[in-house]
Amino acid sequence: MEMHFKVVAETQNQLGEGIYYDSTTQKIFWLDILQSRLYVLHSPFNEKNLDVHQLENYPSVILNVNWPQLVYLNSRGLFSYDCNSKCTANMTTIEHTASIEMRMNDGVQLIDGRYFFGSMGLNGEENAGKLYLVSDEKVFSSEYSNSIPNTFIELDEHVLVSDSKAGIIYKHDKDDLLGRREVWKKFDEEGKVPDGGCRLRDRVFISIWGGGCIKEYDIQGNEIMEYQLPVLQPTNCIAVNDSLFVTSARGGLSDEQLVNYPMSGSLIEICLGDRDE
Repeated sequence: MEMHFKVVAETQNQLGEGIYYDSTTQKIFWLDILQSRLYVLHSPFNEKNLDVHQLENYPSVILNVNWPQLVYLNSRGLFSYDCNSKCTANMTTIEHTASIEMRMNDGVQLIDGRYFFGSMGLNGEENAGKLYLVSDEKVFSSEYSNSIPNTFIELDEHVLVSDSKAGIIYKHDKDDLLGRREVWKKFDEEGKVPDGGCRLRDRVFISIWGGGCIKEYDIQGNEIMEYQLPVLQPTNCIAVNDSLFVTSARGGLSDEQLVNYPMSGSLIEICLGDRDE
């Protein structure tokens, strides 16, 4: 399939992440975790229609939008933010039990309203994080640990969750999200690990951190196609019609890598073409 991409916004994000598309307002939202910034891109999607908001405490993923309010995660838990008044409110506090500095990473609001997300050490320390489920304002956590939780793609009966540091995507049973899980896909190529992703119809798209690409899979985890990008560290993606909008990171790249991938930290659009079946 012929594939085209374009740079939508040269934001130079240190760690662009947490992308969300609101179909009601036709706005795209994403975050720079390390700079604690929120980006709001209005239609038509170009840099002239981009607003930037300053937040606090490492905001990592946008979970829901009911314009002008949105729900997101930061290092302290679940928060809401009003894009008009620029007021922030705490919804649910997460008490970290680790002795090191922690933050939240990726997550999702499930179709039944529950919030499912993960924490990690600020520097990606081994097995410092946990998975959390917030249901009816009650907080539940996993007994097992993880290092860098990512992906959180809801399927019909499962949720895909990766531990990027381990290079594994797990399939979690929606009836026992903090318990039953099995390996959905394992990545063996050193330095190229699964990050965020999304579902489009019967396909799953995964950002490959360190691999400079998005990989397309069927629901069973069989690879269908690879889409090369002008960024080395794609972090997450969201489907909008027949396009993918991809966040990326420039943090941690060497001077040579930045020369080779000058668009790192930008928002990229991949035009997939007609996907009707």
